[in-house]
Amino acid sequence: MYKPVMTTGILLCRRGRGLLPWAAVVLAALFLPRPAPAAEFELRPSITVREEYNDNFFLNEDDKVDEFITRVMPSIQFRYGAPLWTWDLKYTFDYVYYARDKRDDEILHHLTLNGLIEAVKDRVFVRVADDYGRVSLDVTRDFTRESTFRDQSNRNLLTINPYYVFRVSPLLNVTTGYTYINTWYDDEQAVDKDEHIVSIEPRYELSPYVSIIGGYRFSYVDSEVNDYKRHDVYIGPRYEYFDQSFVYARVGNSWTEYIGREKTSNIYWAAGITHAFPTFTGFVEAGVDYTEDPQGTVRRSTRYLAGVRYDRERINANVSLGLTSYNNAEISVATGDLRPSSDDTDKYGATGALKYALTPNLTGTLDLTIERLERDFLDTYTSRFLGGLRFEYLLLEETRLALSYYYTDSYSPRLPGDRYENNRVFVEISKRF
Repeated sequence: MYKPVMTTGILLCRRGRGLLPWAAVVLAALFLPRPAPAAEFELRPSITVREEYNDNFFLNEDDKVDEFITRVMPSIQFRYGAPLWTWDLKYTFDYVYYARDKRDDEILHHLTLNGLIEAVKDRVFVRVADDYGRVSLDVTRDFTRESTFRDQSNRNLLTINPYYVFRVSPLLNVTTGYTYINTWYDDEQAVDKDEHIVSIEPRYELSPYVSIIGGYRFSYVDSEVNDYKRHDVYIGPRYEYFDQSFVYARVGNSWTEYIGREKTSNIYWAAGITHAFPTFTGFVEAGVDYTEDPQGTVRRSTRYLAGVRYDRERINANVSLGLTSYNNAEISVATGDLRPSSDDTDKYGATGALKYALTPNLTGTLDLTIERLERDFLDTYTSRFLGGLRFEYLLLEETRLALSYYYTDSYSPRLPGDRYENNRVFVEISKRF
């Protein structure tokens, strides 16, 4: 299988898949009109230099290897807003230097692009989005928090969505349109795909506080592993009973027709409540969804989440408790049942973050994650603790100095690759112009 290669800022990709960050930046610049007096225009370059010491570079239980990593990251942030155009872009060129040559030096790209074109006022719109960067190949855990490369791949996600809004009545709007989604990975394990989606979504405003959203969506997915057609029907209300306090629910069914395989029918749903108390905001969410992971396996994700957020002038804090089950949702042709998989995982734990302004120029941030991953098919588990502490100091106007420390402790009785400890120390300086 041929995969794209990056050479001197040019991306060569199979079947035209993938969008090079350089190309996205150039195209965005070409299609943007020149700033007009009524337009909002902002262009902010910046640069960050970061030095990292990592005492377990390859995340091994034994034979630990340490490494010094230098990253030079010039970036540009762009915003353009006009009556019929809105563009937001951020691009970072990331040069990674490994001082002890434990890995070849790398050039990474990070790009987020969001654009909205109002072709006909209040009627016809075109939404364009692109997201390029490195992502974890394991949906049950985010390896980008622990390493620059382990179980990760560069991914580009391009979305083009023209749509039309029918103003049927003052209370009823119907949105219909077409969405093209291109997902591209540079890792051989991951699966590239094109999605073509046609949808219609009525939204009925029963009152200023109550709305009902329903819809139908037809999808055709052209994947390297599975080509299939999918029909989705869904409906659900949303009730805002107080300022920044609301409840919502949605239920739907998905019918999937795989080529040469059994058809599937799956119910999915989501529900939650968010309530703004006088001093904090609490939320509870639950739901079942069906999505493809980067390897192309269809997974049923069942989640339960509860937490609180606290936001004041000098302090921001959040704590959440959650349980998520990831199960193989593919049907066995032989039995007609869901196929068990070594990837079936139940994950539960707690996460929290605290940010406190110690002085007008000095801010401290504490991050903690405690979780347990139970792998049913392998009859084992992985327990993980991730903690981080960061201090950021405003040295000069638009110049910041930061010192960070992150610790990871991972243990599994039967999976040697999940047994390791890791200490990382960062020193960085950043300047916005």
